[in-house]
Amino acid sequence: MKTLLTLLFCLLATPILNSTEPDYEKYSARLNRFFKDALFVVDVGDKEKYTKQLPEQISVSINCNDISIRQNVIQQLDQFCDVAGISYTIANEPSSALLKIFIGQASEMKELCKEYSPKINLRSGRNYWIFWDKNSVINSGVIFLCNDVLTKPEEQASGLTVLLMGVFGVPSHSDEFKETCLNPRSSFTQMQPLDIRLLKFYYANITAGMRPADVQKVLREKWSDKK
Repeated sequence: MKTLLTLLFCLLATPILNSTEPDYEKYSARLNRFFKDALFVVDVGDKEKYTKQLPEQISVSINCNDISIRQNVIQQLDQFCDVAGISYTIANEPSSALLKIFIGQASEMKELCKEYSPKINLRSGRNYWIFWDKNSVINSGVIFLCNDVLTKPEEQASGLTVLLMGVFGVPSHSDEFKETCLNPRSSFTQMQPLDIRLLKFYYANITAGMRPADVQKVLREKWSDKK
């Protein structure tokens, strides 16, 4: 009887793991699929399957008349750049900025899209496009967000988060984890802990121009170090 009570006490004292908690602390096949989805699966445009990254310093122009949206853009830019170890300045001449952010009416955004690529569509009310050099370093990027399609502040913030991930070289979605802005069914208004760790790892350990197998090797060797 004493043994039974001891066993029962031990079972009750053992913490029950929350099955909803993200399982990404250590390298796994699931984590590898997540990275592969996020970095190398794209709908249109880039079929090269090389990693793309921004340089260490970028200039940005924010073309937006809505003060609250503009503030959110700056807040998110601050966070993204801090996590990735990138510094940015607001360009004195908007046309010379490496990253241009346009937020406005859909009719205006559609006309602006034509200046960059006929493949850009705004059916979802948002999109981005990037260009890169021979070393896969992003040398130009543009973001479009239609505030008459995405009318709610949370929709705008969520859309902006996903677009910034794309411009920072993480272009796609993944169903592997729910706790990420990269899940196509999520509506997070800012990066989640997994997104932050992904972006930090990406810029600290991965370089522009790496293939999927190279990324997998680095991921397997270094992810659990949390660097």
